[in-house]
Amino acid sequence: LLSLDLNGADLSQTDLHAADLNGADLGHTNLHKADLRDASLKGAILRNANLSKADMGNANLTEAEMEGVIFEPRAGSLPDIAAISSARGLSKLRYENSPHALIELREAFKKAGLLTQERKITYAIKHARRKALSKNGPWGKLESVFNLIFFELTCLYGMKPGQPLVLLLLLICILTIPYTIALMRPPRNEGIWQVWFHDRVHKYLGSDEPVRLQMGFFKAIKTGFFFSFLSAFSIGWREINIRNWIVRLQRQEYILRATGWVRTVSGLQSLISIYLLSYLINVIRKGLKLIRRKTTSDRLTIS
Repeated sequence: LLSLDLNGADLSQTDLHAADLNGADLGHTNLHKADLRDASLKGAILRNANLSKADMGNANLTEAEMEGVIFEPRAGSLPDIAAISSARGLSKLRYENSPHALIELREAFKKAGLLTQERKITYAIKHARRKALSKNGPWGKLESVFNLIFFELTCLYGMKPGQPLVLLLLLICILTIPYTIALMRPPRNEGIWQVWFHDRVHKYLGSDEPVRLQMGFFKAIKTGFFFSFLSAFSIGWREINIRNWIVRLQRQEYILRATGWVRTVSGLQSLISIYLLSYLINVIRKGLKLIRRKTTSDRLTIS
């Protein structure tokens, strides 16, 4: 049955126990209640296939294409975990009635230490739930949009834990543009101001009154980027205040502040940045916790 074309076929309740389906095209195939125990599906194309209530016990899905598959096999009949870990499109698996099988698969990946695959299944579950919410009236749509903005687009529900850092750096670079414009052509009585510390060591430097900045293009870009960087880290918590750390790295004792629309933009940047930073800190905390757990486990094993 090598490279067999069964695209769109109805194979519901078919006995495919231990069948050789390596490389077969099973896209859009109905495999409802099919017996796929010990079947070999290496490199098979299962795109958009229906696996609801199928028996997948120990099936070999090495490098199979599983994008859009309705993954709802019988409880306790998961395919070979090591083999399915290399399958393509895991993050695009879906369910129609119950996420139980996907949750079972995620737990199996977690137990096997396959964290990347675990995150992909988490994304598949939460993405399917969000799509379902969008069909549940106005409040469901609102919750769906909230999850889309704050969890899916931000980090893909944890599938890309480093993405918030990329978004944070991108935001700093993008908002350098309006800050540069404000420094080159400051609005009337508004803009970015240089405020010298009253308790500065060298009193002869700077001014006791705030000075509105206006400068040329290249210097404005440099200062605009610095102000954008300060805005991103302007909100601290407890003993962590990155803005203060950055300010202390300056050779001169002053701070940059904004008024007018620049202040509004800076405030919005701060709120977005603190959300992205809190997610990054949470990821680091979980990573350290996992390392400690693994270290403890290794020590117990050696003992």
